[in-house]
Amino acid sequence: GNHVAFPLIVDRLRQRSTTFIQFDRNVASVVPKTSLRELGIRRSLHCGEEVTQTPQPSRSSIQTVDYLTSEKTNNRLIAVHPRIPNIDYVGTAGVAELWNYRKNLSATYPLGLYAYDQSDPLPMELLVRLFGLVQMLLHWIITPFISLWMRNKIIRRPPPIKNPLLERSATYLARKIRTGELRSEDVVFSFIERVNAVNAYFNSVVQDRFSAALKEARDVDELIASKTKTVEQLEFETPFLGVPVTIKESCALKGMSHCVGSIPRLGIKADADGGAVRAIRKSGAIPIAVTNTPELCLGYETNNLVTVMVSSGSSVISVSSDIAGSIRIPAMFNGVFGHKPTPGYVPITGHFPNAPDPAFEKLLVVGPITRYSEDLRPMLKVMAGDSASKLRLDEKR
Repeated sequence: GNHVAFPLIVDRLRQRSTTFIQFDRNVASVVPKTSLRELGIRRSLHCGEEVTQTPQPSRSSIQTVDYLTSEKTNNRLIAVHPRIPNIDYVGTAGVAELWNYRKNLSATYPLGLYAYDQSDPLPMELLVRLFGLVQMLLHWIITPFISLWMRNKIIRRPPPIKNPLLERSATYLARKIRTGELRSEDVVFSFIERVNAVNAYFNSVVQDRFSAALKEARDVDELIASKTKTVEQLEFETPFLGVPVTIKESCALKGMSHCVGSIPRLGIKADADGGAVRAIRKSGAIPIAVTNTPELCLGYETNNLVTVMVSSGSSVISVSSDIAGSIRIPAMFNGVFGHKPTPGYVPITGHFPNAPDPAFEKLLVVGPITRYSEDLRPMLKVMAGDSASKLRLDEKR
């Protein structure tokens, strides 16, 4: 069910110019005073009354209560919704006691008012699994025909990697940059060259920021040359200082494309960094591009930009997302490393698509894809931020 906090309900009721209960610590009063007949009462409950047989409302999410009043004569709270009947609240002034008749449980919420959805919709996880099953069946049907069509096609292979910097891990590059053995500008330029060399084969880049990335790399080199911070300070504060990173387009990167492969969203740009992107930039990593993704992230296909970029040597680390396998499946097919973290640790703010459904937030995660396994743990620690300690990533088992 959906619980909506009292201030939000009050705000919505004000917008609708309706009557609502105003809670104080010990008093519940009606603002403004309206008769019960004017409110169109559907149902009333005495304080403490438990209803064990209640008709289920229609399958619709209840986000607010349109009308609410109280009768001081018999100390009742009356909850009414004009569209969906049988929304039941029982309790005294200052406490709304909400009964969940389906599970035969009750919960008390002091100084608040809550709406509950008794419609029991299909769990989000089940819907995702059904969607995945449909996709799998379609792939089984279509794949043989695609294989026949591709049999006589000449496969264009990208040029081989020649620059040794492209075959080093992010942690190695970061260590060499902060000690002054490598220049960030040279490292970033090497990956930009690789992107330009292979993008014609994969169509991986949605929008690049090469000029801005090179400027940021020069700033990093100047910071290191100034020696205002020790190597240890740089490692602690900015573990990926000067290392290039690519961002899956569904994860907001300020000023960059955020259409997520959807034509209706064409031209939309992110107005701020998403939570995980902000964390990776704070670690000193330098975004060089946002990469392609199946439309609205609804697909299993392995030409997902992020994985192709990493496996082709165009990126050493990438910020990606996973609902039903968008990190794990492409990583498996492309010979790179991906990790879907436990939901709730890496922020998903700024990701599109998203949904206010709490069940969706338990499925969608933002996580790392890396070319080398040694980068997974430090990258996840950075992306999780203050929650990293709860993951106990430094424990040896």
